Amino acid sequence: MVNKMKQIQVEKITLNIGSGPDPREVERGMKLLEKISGMKPVEAKVRAGLRIAAWKIRPGLAIGSKVTIRKNTEELLSRLLKAVDMKIPESKFTENGFSFGIHEYIEIPEVKYDPKLGIFGLNISVTLKRPGFRVKNRKLVNRKIGKTHRLTKEDAIEFVKNKFGVITEWNYQELKKYLYQRQEERSSLEITLQKRELLEKLLKPAQDAVEEKVQMSEDTI
Repeated sequence: MVNKMKQIQVEKITLNIGSGPDPREVERGMKLLEKISGMKPVEAKVRAGLRIAAWKIRPGLAIGSKVTIRKNTEELLSRLLKAVDMKIPESKFTENGFSFGIHEYIEIPEVKYDPKLGIFGLNISVTLKRPGFRVKNRKLVNRKIGKTHRLTKEDAIEFVKNKFGVITEWNYQELKKYLYQRQEERSSLEITLQKRELLEKLLKPAQDAVEEKVQMSEDTI
């Protein structure tokens, strides 16, 4: 019997577009997010105290746009995943969900090219949850999530594989790390075999001597 409290759900999807300090680019990003989500996005502004003169960055300046979707998330996520051919690198997964990028918005099903917007991409962050996770976010008497109820990276991967048919990929760094580990294991095995061969060579004279004495004893009897 499936435990309903253990079932994983999509809590929210956050769409984000970094546009830089140009207000026209920010406006284009906001129009695209509204077109994809059907909701009104908000500007992403530079936090207080951050100022980069070389990039014309100052506190309160709008440098992007974002929108958070909490309803009909699975339907939207299915469309967004189709834009990346249902493939996400394992490095994009965490214990709370996963993220990925779409290079061109026209790759999303049902989203047509708009000459006024041009071509650009967006970033998607998906947050997962289990029933009862709200106790860590509520204002009054909030509590930590128990270890057995927390989500792991492996849980997130298994969820999207079973729910949406996602294929997880290894990027270059992950593949390099895996091959390095295998090489270390192989080297360790080779060293073990070499030690075993050396030990057998060292013990062989003693074994031969024992066998010779046994043979002599049998001949005497």
